[in-house]
Amino acid sequence: MSACTAAASCCQTAVCSDANGTPPVARVVKRDGTITPFDGRKVAGAVAKVYNAQKSHPPSYIVVGKVLDFVLATNFNGPDKIPVPVEKIQDSVEEALCMDAGFEMSKSYILYLKNKALRRQSCGGYDVHKIPDNVATPWGPIGYVTFKRTYARALTGQDGSLCSNTETFRDTILRVLQAAQQQLNVGFTVNELKSAYQYMMGLKGLPSGRFLWQLGSTTVDRFGLMSLQNCAFVCIDEPITPFAWVFDVLMLGTGVGVSVERKYVQKLPPVKQGRNSTAIHVERKKDENGQDAKDADFIVPDSREGWVALVERVLSAFFVTGKSFSYSTVLVRPSGSPIRGFGGTASGPEDLCKVYTQPIACSGVASIVNILQQKQGQQLTSVNCLDVVNIIGSIVVAGNIRR
Repeated sequence: MSACTAAASCCQTAVCSDANGTPPVARVVKRDGTITPFDGRKVAGAVAKVYNAQKSHPPSYIVVGKVLDFVLATNFNGPDKIPVPVEKIQDSVEEALCMDAGFEMSKSYILYLKNKALRRQSCGGYDVHKIPDNVATPWGPIGYVTFKRTYARALTGQDGSLCSNTETFRDTILRVLQAAQQQLNVGFTVNELKSAYQYMMGLKGLPSGRFLWQLGSTTVDRFGLMSLQNCAFVCIDEPITPFAWVFDVLMLGTGVGVSVERKYVQKLPPVKQGRNSTAIHVERKKDENGQDAKDADFIVPDSREGWVALVERVLSAFFVTGKSFSYSTVLVRPSGSPIRGFGGTASGPEDLCKVYTQPIACSGVASIVNILQQKQGQQLTSVNCLDVVNIIGSIVVAGNIRR
C-alpha cells in the first residue's frame, strides 16, 4: 500500500463512526447534484498527481495525512454532517497544500483543477478520464512498438511544458475521444464515449492513423480538417501557387499527388532572366563567422509558413520580379528541437537550404534555384516541374522527424 493510499484509508476511517457507534457518513455534493460518500483516496490521488507534475518526490504519508485531516476538519466537523459541495473540498485541499507544501505546490493543484475543468467542458460536461481503465489491449508481436513509435505524442506537464515521456495507448484513445467532442463536435453521449473507448482499446475499431496522431493538437485547432486529410491533389498550371500549396499541405502531413501533364505545364510563363540578361541569384547570407546573417533581404520565420514563404519568394524571383535576393535562417530552431503543435522534432535549417548533386533525390532551396537558373528565358518542362515537387517533398520529409 502506498503512502497516499494508506493515509487516505486512515483518514477515511476517522469519520466512519460517532460516539454511539453509528456511522455518520461524510458526504459530498458532486457538480451534477448527486451526493456520494467522501472518498479520501481521491484527494490523496490528486495530491500525488500535483507532486508528479512538479517533478517532485512522491508526497509523504505525513503530507497526505495533513491535507486529509484539514479537509475533514474544515468540512465535516459539524454534528449534522450536511453534504459538502465538491468545490469546497477542493478549496480546502488548495489551502492545506499552501500551508504544508508551499505556494508552488498549491499553484500546481490549481492548474490540475483547471485542466480537469477544461476536459469536462470539451466533452459536454463529462470527463473522459473517468472512463474505467478496464480493457486489456490485445497487442500483436509488434503492435505496441509501432504505436509508441508512430502515434504516441509527448506528454505535457501541468504547466504546459513537454515531457520526455510519451502517451500510453489509453492516453491516446482518451485524447481522440476528447477531441472528437471538442474539435470535431461529434456530440457523443456518455454511453457512446464509453462504447467507443471499449472498441478502440480492444482494437475492434480505430480511426485513421492521422486522427490518432493529430486529434487534440493545436494544429487541428488552427487548420481544421485539412490537417487530418490523408490525400490531396493539384495540377501544376501556375508558376507559384501550386508549388507553394504542395509544400504547405505536405508540411501538414497530407500526401499530395500532382499532375505535370504538358497541357497544364505549358500554361506556365517562361522563367525570367535577371537585369541585362544576367542570372538571378538566391543565396543564403552568412556573416564573417560563418553564421546566418541578421541583415539578409528575407529572414525565414521559424514556422511551417516561413519555409513555404521562402519557396514562394524563390519562385516569385524567377517568374515575377526577376530580382536576386538573399535569405537567412537565423531564426530557424536547431536540429532536435521539439515541435509543439504538429509534434516530432525539428531537423534544423540545413535540409531547407542544402543542395545535392543527384538530379531527383535532392533537397533544399539551392537545388530548386539550380533548376530555375538553368531554364532562364525558357519554359519549364514536365520533368523540371516534377523535380521541383520532389525536392519540396525531400525538404518536408527531412524537416520533421515525425513525418
